[in-house]
Amino acid sequence: KELVFKDAADVCAKLKNDLYKKSGQAATEIVVGLPPSFVKCISLNEKFKRDDPDKKINSEEIKKINQNLSDLAYQKLISNKELKDKNLESIGPYFGQFSINGYDVDEILNKNGSEIEVNFTASFMSKSDKDFLNHILTKNLALPIKKILFSPLETAKRYALNNPLSCAIMAYVAQKSSALFLINKGLILHAETMPEGFLQITKEGS
Repeated sequence: KELVFKDAADVCAKLKNDLYKKSGQAATEIVVGLPPSFVKCISLNEKFKRDDPDKKINSEEIKKINQNLSDLAYQKLISNKELKDKNLESIGPYFGQFSINGYDVDEILNKNGSEIEVNFTASFMSKSDKDFLNHILTKNLALPIKKILFSPLETAKRYALNNPLSCAIMAYVAQKSSALFLINKGLILHAETMPEGFLQITKEGS
């Protein structure tokens, strides 16, 4: 993994210099996209009962829901013995669908109701990978990392956005790992990472 990060940093450093020469504009930050071998992804569908149904949902309540979902996703992932000791850190949530009292809504802020249901995808990577990535890229590029993204999820999100009426199963198959997404009418309803990639699939003749 360290060799992969170092190679990526070298490529980025060259691109940074080439782009500056061609555009005359300096880069100010880095956005990193990572494949399934570096990121674990999990989907949840959870319901939350509200103490005060008539009160409008504010940003503080949404923040608590986000934290609860992130904690639930983390606990579900570390129930896997292989992931328990990896010291995973969140790299950001994706909200596929909201509903209040059983009715689908685009946004829950300033709405009221007794029950909120959230479809949620969480992405995590190990703290050691994240720290090394920060170190090697900042060292080679002298730029801060603005965001770390899960590349397959970003691809699925773009597909869903550009095909709002379609239903699809999208498989992102890398050499030694994969990611699977269920897309329905512009929303990602399920996402997961798998340890089987192209090498295992072809070896097993699946």
